[in-house]
Amino acid sequence: VRPSLYPGGDLHRPRDRERRSVVRRSQTEGLRAPRRPLPVRRQRPRDVADGCKKRVELPKDALLRLGYLESDLQQPLELYEPAGCPRCNNGYKGRVGIYEVMPISEEIERIIMKNGTAIDVADQAQRDGVRNLRQSGLLKVKKGLTSLEEVEAVTNE
Repeated sequence: VRPSLYPGGDLHRPRDRERRSVVRRSQTEGLRAPRRPLPVRRQRPRDVADGCKKRVELPKDALLRLGYLESDLQQPLELYEPAGCPRCNNGYKGRVGIYEVMPISEEIERIIMKNGTAIDVADQAQRDGVRNLRQSGLLKVKKGLTSLEEVEAVTNE
């Protein structure tokens, strides 16, 4: 649904009307609105082309510096980088999504209600086991979908 079809912008979209009614009902009935995860950040690094990717070996200490945990390195990783061929774009074909999604736990809700800082929320999210953008990207590298170079470029941490 295009926002221009609804005068007043996003507030008049059917989905937003539904959310407003849930919040309104929860306020009048003393119920809590349902918890939904909030997508915090999203990036789209390039996808390594299957036909021309080449395997690369990196030392364990380099992988740890990039953000992998010791537990990630218990089994050998198959890491790839683009090789390039006439059929693809310098070794890449398309894009893959990496996301940082944060469910609102009761503790995060408390921090928000007490006007806590973004750092407080991020620290609590990490304690709750929420994967940050870099960790999500490293998971895609581990699956062979993108390269470390791409994850470093888009996460820039």
